[in-house]
Amino acid sequence: MDGRLPAGVRRRVLLAAVVALALTTAGVVGYRLADPATPDHDLDLAESPDEIAYDALSQLDHRDYAVEWRIPPAPDDERGESDDADSSASRDYRVFLSAAVEGSENRIRVVPSAGPATFATENCVWSLRSADGGTDPPSACNFGGRQRPTEFYRLHGDWDAVREPDANVTVVRENESVLVLRIDDTDTAQYLATGRDGIGDTEYARERGLRANLTLVVDKTEGHLRRLVFGRSALSETDEESGAAGNRTRDHSRHVYAFSKWGETTVERPDWAGYSLAEFLLDVTR
Repeated sequence: MDGRLPAGVRRRVLLAAVVALALTTAGVVGYRLADPATPDHDLDLAESPDEIAYDALSQLDHRDYAVEWRIPPAPDDERGESDDADSSASRDYRVFLSAAVEGSENRIRVVPSAGPATFATENCVWSLRSADGGTDPPSACNFGGRQRPTEFYRLHGDWDAVREPDANVTVVRENESVLVLRIDDTDTAQYLATGRDGIGDTEYARERGLRANLTLVVDKTEGHLRRLVFGRSALSETDEESGAAGNRTRDHSRHVYAFSKWGETTVERPDWAGYSLAEFLLDVTR
């Protein structure tokens, strides 16, 4: 033998080298929206409140649904409007963004009220920004580490946190069709909604008397979330000139995630998200 590799092996080695070079040059770490092997997390309403909350939140990572991130008017107390009311009953809110999630196929499309529209697959993220008088050219395929669909509409926390004893998950209301759960621990609610940890121990949190909670409105018949409500409140800033430190009011804010079209949502690749060379290289190496 002359020590040379067979032609077929040489071709595979060459392809592997080209792919490795291309991925290194592009800075590819590998991008996936979710793990297709993730369990279904069907709800068992006989489980404890923390397990029901965990399964309901986990469904957001891999199922098909639509979601609106709504900013309603600030309530004058921490409870706000009725938690189990139909999410479409009041139109008195601003839609910060809307998203279509096809978790079963690892695709998502996000349309914000301002800023670039986003389309993502398991390997790539594209964005398209509207400009005055037209639209900027679409971005090229952008790679990053693994992300979940929820991170595209700003829910960053690890759902396992809801199982910790400190989370304090309780049933606050229930009827034939709806189960309302609440996470009253400020640190847990803040972490699940934003990914920021330990905010209750900061000087800012102590000074402002920060409180947070996360309310889950679960559809008992359909077995999924109707709404997720993140509420925060803090004492107003001290008015040093008037000496009004003892008369500080509490400011409230809410972020509402309204879910719909479960199992009925599909996400088509938009024209501006062209199939990229990087995707091709990743696909042929599978």
